[in-house]
Amino acid sequence: MDRLHPIRLEASLHEAIWGGQRLELDGWKQFPSQDAKIGETWETEVSILAQNEPYAGKTLGILVEELGEALLGKQAIAIYGYRFPLLVKFIDASEKLSV
Repeated sequence: MDRLHPIRLEASLHEAIWGGQRLELDGWKQFPSQDAKIGETWETEVSILAQNEPYAGKTLGILVEELGEALLGKQAIAIYGYRFPLLVKFIDASEKLSV
């Protein structure tokens, strides 16, 4: 692959007893059911899938292995190797958080 393209990732949704529905109500996400209590969405995490071509169906972890420095840069590869160094989350807490 000679040119890097934008990568659209599908976030993973994580239910929690304290989760809410604000992310769906505000138009950020589409939940699997109307009564889902989503506490977190993981936006960047190695097992989530790319949605657009030419990367569709590949996990972020595979893309990091394949694209290496083109995706992360020389310094990040030198420090973290071929693993994605960030976990980006949105948290929606409608109740007190569990510990």
